[in-house]
Amino acid sequence: MTEATMERIESQDSEIRNVLGARFRSNAEFELVAFERLTREQQQRWKDLARDPELFGLLMPREGTVWRAKSACRDTALLFYALQTAGLLPGFALQGEREEVNRGVAQLVLDGILEMECGGNWVTGPGAVAHVLRARDTVKTQCALAALSAEALAYGASLRSLDAGRVSARMYFYNRLPLTPYWRALFPDGEAVKRELRVPAGWEELPVDAQNDGWISWRRREARLPASAARTYKVYFSPRPEALRESFGGFLAAITRCGCWNFKTGRNAAGLLRPDKAVAYFVSREQALEAAERADASLAGCAAQGVPFSAPVGESLLVSWGSDPAAEEWEARESWRLWVTNRLAVHLKAAEAAGEEDGRRFALERMRLERVDTVTWAAL
Repeated sequence: MTEATMERIESQDSEIRNVLGARFRSNAEFELVAFERLTREQQQRWKDLARDPELFGLLMPREGTVWRAKSACRDTALLFYALQTAGLLPGFALQGEREEVNRGVAQLVLDGILEMECGGNWVTGPGAVAHVLRARDTVKTQCALAALSAEALAYGASLRSLDAGRVSARMYFYNRLPLTPYWRALFPDGEAVKRELRVPAGWEELPVDAQNDGWISWRRREARLPASAARTYKVYFSPRPEALRESFGGFLAAITRCGCWNFKTGRNAAGLLRPDKAVAYFVSREQALEAAERADASLAGCAAQGVPFSAPVGESLLVSWGSDPAAEEWEARESWRLWVTNRLAVHLKAAEAAGEEDGRRFALERMRLERVDTVTWAAL
C-alpha cells in the first residue's frame, strides 16, 4: 500500500496516519521468548513484569542488533508470530475501536517490533516516524514552563553515556536547587518544615510512607477519596524556597476551596529544594485547574522555580498541573512526571542506538502516541 492510499483511508486521529492497510512483518532482529523459558537470571531481572496477567514474555534483541529487550503481552506475541511472513494485518489484530487499533500498530512500528512496507522499502523504529505520524506545525512561541521542559529534555539527550534509568532520574530532578549548608540548617527535618508551613486545623497528617519517605502528607478528614486505580489530577507548587513561608498559605487556601483531598510537601531541605515542593491531589481535572488558577492569581509576583514536564497555567512557573496515569490492580501507581521521564529516556536511547545524532525529535514524536501533548506536557 502506498502512503497516498493510506492517507485517503479515514482516520479519527488527526496526528497518526492510518497504517492499517499496509503490509507488515515481524522484526527478525528480535526473538520472542515466553517468560517461563527465560533464564533464571532473566526472570529475576524482569520479575516485576510477571505481575501483569496479560504478559506472554519478552522480545529479546539478537546479538549485534541495536534494540533493547521489550515486554510482550499475549496479543503482541500472537501478532509477532502471525507476521513471521510479511502480509496484511490478520483479522484478529483489527478487532476493536479503529483509532485505538491504529495507534497500537503505530506504536509497534516505532518501537521496532514490527516493520512496515512503504514505497517498496521496509521501515521501523526512528526511521518510520514520517510514515506513521503527520508533520506538525512549527511551534512559534513557548511559555517559560515549556521552555524549561525543553531544557530538561536537551539535558537528557546529552547524557549519552548513561543508561535509560539514570537519564530518566536526571530529567526528573532537573531544576532542583543545590543542597547547601544554609538550607540543611534551616530545614533539617519534618518538624522544621511543619513549623515553616503552619498547616491549619482540618488537615490530618498521615503516617510516613515507607516506600516514599521523602514527603510529609496531609489529608482532609471530610474529603471524598478517589478509587485506588482511578486517574488522579495534581497541582504542583513551585515557589523559590525563600518565598515558601509567605506563599504557602495562599496555595493552601486555593486548593482547600477547590476540593483537594490530599497534599504533600518535601520532608526536609532536600525535598524543599525540588522544583515540586508541594503537590495537591484532586479527583477531577476541573478542580485541579481551578485551584491552580486561583493560586496563581492570588500569588502574582511570587518568586518561582518551575516544574519540568508539567502542564502550564497561563505563563506561570509558580503553579502547574499533571495527572497520574490510572493503574491496574497489579501495578504500582507511577507519578505523572516519572511516567513521562521514564518513557522519554527509553525513546532517547532507542534513537541513540539507531544512530540518530539528536534523539529529541524521535522521543517527542513517540510520546505523541502515548497521548501526551509534547508542547504543554499535558495528558490528552
